[in-house]
Amino acid sequence: CIGVLTTHWLDQLDFDATDFARAKFGTHRDFGLYTDDEANYSRVYWWYFWEVPIFACMGCLGGLMGALFVNTNVKITMLRQKYIPVSSKHKRLAEVLFVCATTATVMFV
Repeated sequence: CIGVLTTHWLDQLDFDATDFARAKFGTHRDFGLYTDDEANYSRVYWWYFWEVPIFACMGCLGGLMGALFVNTNVKITMLRQKYIPVSSKHKRLAEVLFVCATTATVMFV
């Protein structure tokens, strides 16, 4: 996979191999069964090599936000199990009404 990607990158540097930072990548889209003959995505969607660290940072940030969401959800679930037991139907109903009212207030105001 890395060899194919490197070959595609080097294939796109036919204009000037020393100008690696301004080369448009993503224009060569022939991956076996898929070709870009009909959609022509390579004319519209391309990227520069200097954008790769930005994409990597965005991916890391998304992963960290996902981990934070999972951790927060686990803590909220533990609090709900502790203070709102399944046997207490009135507390469960009050929780549902509170969540509905909070959501409606935040979304419509």
